[in-house]
Amino acid sequence: MEQDTLYLFTGSEEPVIRTRINRLIDELSKTPSDVIKYDMDLTSFKKVISEAVTIPFLQEQKILILRNPKFLQTANVTNDLKEFNNYLQKPNPTSIIIIDATNININPESIIYKTLIKKASIIDIKRLEDIEFGGMIVRKLSLNGVTIRDDALKLLLSYLNHDLIRADNEIEKLSLYAGAGGVITSADVELLVNKDLEDDIFNLAKAIVSKNRTTILKIYNELALNTNDTLGLLGMISKAFIELLITSKLLLAGFNNQDIATICNISKGRAYYLVKDAKAFKIEELNRYIENLAELDYKIKTGQISKNIGLELLLLKL
Repeated sequence: MEQDTLYLFTGSEEPVIRTRINRLIDELSKTPSDVIKYDMDLTSFKKVISEAVTIPFLQEQKILILRNPKFLQTANVTNDLKEFNNYLQKPNPTSIIIIDATNININPESIIYKTLIKKASIIDIKRLEDIEFGGMIVRKLSLNGVTIRDDALKLLLSYLNHDLIRADNEIEKLSLYAGAGGVITSADVELLVNKDLEDDIFNLAKAIVSKNRTTILKIYNELALNTNDTLGLLGMISKAFIELLITSKLLLAGFNNQDIATICNISKGRAYYLVKDAKAFKIEELNRYIENLAELDYKIKTGQISKNIGLELLLLKL
């Protein structure tokens, strides 16, 4: 059947997508030699089509994996795209094409995407909920013979901010530290895992808007402790407000999450949270915050004020 020869994987959860693709390959392929991988940044459509129409030698079928399919981001139609689209309309039944569109912001007007909607199995990997993310961590730790306390898991989730790739690295680190049969505690997480600074920066921005001085100082002190670089921290806070300002203006102009992800060259998941945060601000406030931060940066660099005292005073006045 045609639908069994074409697969499109979409979403931003790279480790989950990678696992699902590998599982599909295991189901479809008997030998690793059946699988041919192409980076579409470096490969022509002609080469892919040529391989796809060629009957496999001494094999029932072969699998072609297409990565970086940026052709799904455009509505422009070139001769090469037309040729590839024609192939997808009537694919060779002995060649299975898997398109890995991880972190690709798909243009719904793409002719290839319109064909895939009709012809392919589309697997969209949604962002994991906290309970699913936590369950995944517990399962991976258990495979290493390690368990984690509930409070430690909650703390780890807050540090990882749904970064699955980083989660794999931290799970390996924690497993080695605890050892087979070990139990991971909150103290272990605090010792070995660094918090996601970007998440803290946006929490700081939200605390500033709500005028919550206790939270402002708490987050700032944690950030200062982790970075030990006041000017770098000032730059990150300024960058966060600039991103929020750009997003607010794009929302005001009628752009949606998908548009903002494409324009800002960020993932759909990142765009979702940026839009959510931006709606809590007024554009006039964001402009004022950015101007005040820029003025402080100038005063620090010209020696008019101490960097640590200056940033703390400004945060409390914002």
